[in-house]
Amino acid sequence: MDQGLTARGASSRARLLDQVADAIPSPKPGGAHRIAVDGVDGAGKTVFADELAHVLRERGRQVVRASVDDFHQCREGSGRLFRRAIHDVQTDLPIDDPLEVVPAESILIVDGIFLHRDELVHNWDFSIFLAVDFEVSVARMAVRDGGSADVEDRPRVRISWSTTTM
Repeated sequence: MDQGLTARGASSRARLLDQVADAIPSPKPGGAHRIAVDGVDGAGKTVFADELAHVLRERGRQVVRASVDDFHQCREGSGRLFRRAIHDVQTDLPIDDPLEVVPAESILIVDGIFLHRDELVHNWDFSIFLAVDFEVSVARMAVRDGGSADVEDRPRVRISWSTTTM
């Protein structure tokens, strides 16, 4: 869980994970479900997906985890075939993992940014979008990536232009 969670926050997080796990239906016999966990950079998609997978496994559900971070430019088709990764984000090198089949009646949880795009959204049987405040996102990215947690840091400053004022 997020290292900054208090005991009360941790119990709220556990309740949220239980509620989401309760909402995920069992796959049809012989089938599998594809679950999307989406959100802005630093929303906590990977951590949430890992925690959700843990909760589902504790309930006896079979779960496969993958992350879009490992699939830059992936063009795999839908269905039960998948690769765990094709790109190593740390080394920026391709990975030649073999094609795998999601076991029957299991749940594949994929986290990543842009999973709700029009060209991808039809691939998911169940979908989760994590919404967090910008300050939370920036702080998490600073810890993860070693950057600045200052939301006023110049590369993060966003300017909105309005056509009515131009």
